Parts: sequence; C-alpha cells; structure tokens
Amino acid sequence: MSTTCPVQDTIAVVKGKFTVEILEAIHNGYNHYGMLKNQIPTIPPQIAYHFTDKGLKLLQLVPEIKAWYGDYHE
Repeated sequence: MSTTCPVQDTIAVVKGKFTVEILEAIHNGYNHYGMLKNQIPTIPPQIAYHFTDKGLKLLQLVPEIKAWYGDYHE
C-alpha cells in the first residue's frame, strides 16, 4: 500500500465500507454482534471488538475530518 504520500496511505486504510462507522460504534460501546448489527448496516463476525492503540489514535482524527468536510464540502 505504501505510496509516496502519507495522506494517501492513511486514506487507503480508512476508506473501507463503513470503517469510520464501525470505529465510532465500537468506541461508543457497541462491541458485540447484535449491538453492531443494530448500529450499522453490515454483518460483522460474532466476536467482541476492542480498540488497539493504533485504532484509538485514528479515532481521535474523525471529528477533525468531519469538521473539515463540513467546512469545505461543496
């Protein structure tokens, strides 16, 4: 995946279908199949999810990305 642009590499990691929604749902305590199923439109495996340090760090960027999008989306 490595490109010459760190921003493109980061976007490649988070561009998957429902990635941000899944991160936010898990952060908000929806960490079991039934809870996630009701929270987001996808079928995750029947396991409990927990954040790694890398995931928590990425989650910190989501509000800033949303704010930027809100300010500059045409």
